[in-house]
Amino acid sequence: VETLPYPGATPFANEDGQVRFIRWRNEKNETEFAYRENDDAQWKDLDNEQAKDHVPIGVSKSGQNVYFSGSVEDAELNTVFELDVKTGAYTQIFSDLTADIQSLNWDFELDKPVIGFTFPDKVAYTYAQGDSKTAELHKKLVDAFSGQQVSITSQSEDLALVRVASDVNPGEYYLFNTLTNNASFLWANRSWLDPAKMASTQPLKFTTDDGLDINGYITLPADLTANKKAPMVVMIHGGPHNVRDYWSFDSEVQLFANRGYAVLQINYRGSGGYGDTFQEAGYLQWGGKMIQDIIDGTQYAIDRYPIDEDRMCLYGASYGGYAALMTAVRAPDSYNCAIGYVGIYDLNYAYTESDTMKAMGGEAYLNMAIGTNKEQLNEFSPVNHADKIKANVMLIHGEKDSRVPVINAETMLKRFQSAGKKVPYLNFSNSGHGVYDEEGRNILYNGVLEFLDKNIGE
Repeated sequence: VETLPYPGATPFANEDGQVRFIRWRNEKNETEFAYRENDDAQWKDLDNEQAKDHVPIGVSKSGQNVYFSGSVEDAELNTVFELDVKTGAYTQIFSDLTADIQSLNWDFELDKPVIGFTFPDKVAYTYAQGDSKTAELHKKLVDAFSGQQVSITSQSEDLALVRVASDVNPGEYYLFNTLTNNASFLWANRSWLDPAKMASTQPLKFTTDDGLDINGYITLPADLTANKKAPMVVMIHGGPHNVRDYWSFDSEVQLFANRGYAVLQINYRGSGGYGDTFQEAGYLQWGGKMIQDIIDGTQYAIDRYPIDEDRMCLYGASYGGYAALMTAVRAPDSYNCAIGYVGIYDLNYAYTESDTMKAMGGEAYLNMAIGTNKEQLNEFSPVNHADKIKANVMLIHGEKDSRVPVINAETMLKRFQSAGKKVPYLNFSNSGHGVYDEEGRNILYNGVLEFLDKNIGE
């Protein structure tokens, strides 16, 4: 029908399906956006000084109002702004934040977002100023489903489809009648799981030596008896930027907890969700302070929870796989084992092998995140420290991974072999950046559990 004029552009349409607004990233990894009044009009830049550093995330049904995500205050926390494309008025919708706005609920009558979801630790809500029937309904639902995350996924004049979820509940849906104030159960995600048998996830928070507040989560096995310490899996999220761990149902967390392992998740500096300042603190620190945050978080958990510090393993995918091995380099005597899943082990490969370089703004992103200093790239690459790793290591990779090509695992294996270390390796011939087919995941997780049981199990 039509080809957008900018590579990789994201279109935003009004209620009639007419594309009125687009955003894209340029070669400098900066977000740009343009607007047109009708299908025959030329695209033109929106001349709004306030919105220029913000990112478009949605458009009203009429197409007159565009919504942006942008940072405010010293921590540069991300909130939502409304731009009237005709008048140029630019208004902040949510304020008084302690973490970034992560998702939104819209008021279908007002045709604007009125509820913001944030995760300073557990889920928290912030509401737009002004009267909103949707916001008032949501407040009542939050009271009714106390202790869970409540979202209104769609709505008509008399009915609302409501999703309820938590750390132990993968999601339930209810049809709520706004006239009778009654909710009828529709279905449960993964109905074969009993939330009462799942392990509870609790927030934690500590301050680093350089004064940065680090948030995370600890999940203890549901059947952990008094006066007994649990072995622990330090599960490191990927990304690492614009990504974080949440207080929510996590299949891997529950899998490990079900097998008797405590699970620690650290939103180290550089993670998303806590403002631009916090995220930027991780730039050029992939193998430095970000790793130290993981080590410090491990010690914090040991000091405050029933954790067996003599039985601990690192596990992660993508950046998390890299960080698992790099943490084992930095703290060789602290962990029994490390599992690298589709990890990058030579940071130089990010420039020469990864598809990131093919994306618009990809090179600019890498320059910002890991830099071009050859000495530091080598120092922060686990392939150059195989002899320093005392932990037993397992590697997992997909043969068709274009984001982190399999050469990373192959090179890491060769370095371990040269250092005289035997490393089990799971290679998935038909998988890319992660294993997602049922048969493959069965092999993957049975292999991981077998490795954990051998190294830190009873």
